[in-house]
Amino acid sequence: MPNMAAPRHKACHDEWNEDCKIFVGGLGEEGTRIELDDAFGKFGPIKNIWLAKAPPSFAYIEMQDPRDAEDAVKALHRTEICGMRATVKMAREKEEERAQARDRMLREEMAKKKAKLEAEESRRGGTYRTRDDFESSRGSSGSSSSSRDHRDRDYGRGRSAVDDRDRDRDRRDDRRDHRRDDRRERDHYSRDRR
Repeated sequence: MPNMAAPRHKACHDEWNEDCKIFVGGLGEEGTRIELDDAFGKFGPIKNIWLAKAPPSFAYIEMQDPRDAEDAVKALHRTEICGMRATVKMAREKEEERAQARDRMLREEMAKKKAKLEAEESRRGGTYRTRDDFESSRGSSGSSSSSRDHRDRDYGRGRSAVDDRDRDRDRRDDRRDHRRDDRRERDHYSRDRR
């Protein structure tokens, strides 16, 4: 059975020698291979130049000797290349930064998912923390329960306490409505008898 996975695009510079490969960023849209050759050629022979076209503004350069590549990075970092102040670093450093950023994003995404799942589980399971629980976990002395308002006291009791309170309120409202209806009927009946 043929492999149905999409082939991973591999740039030509991926196979270059990592010890000799330089990343150049922030070139702007007008950068050319000739300008890059002029800037880096001063440090030693250049083996390859790859200039991005879409999106523009970065390039990879492969020097023949790793020492020439390191010298070029030290001398050209944050200098003007192709009319712009460029970032020049060894490509392996750039790849390490990219990997660290990707790992950081994954960790943040996983932490968000974990917090969301815990919050959903907490809501489903009815496991609510009281303010006392929260304050004791933080190590503060807390406040007295008498100073809290009605909502805060119900917070730690779970959904059933809130549902009971709402049900009681509904019953009171129903009784009030029935008494009002009874009064209207009596008033209406007494008017009809006159």
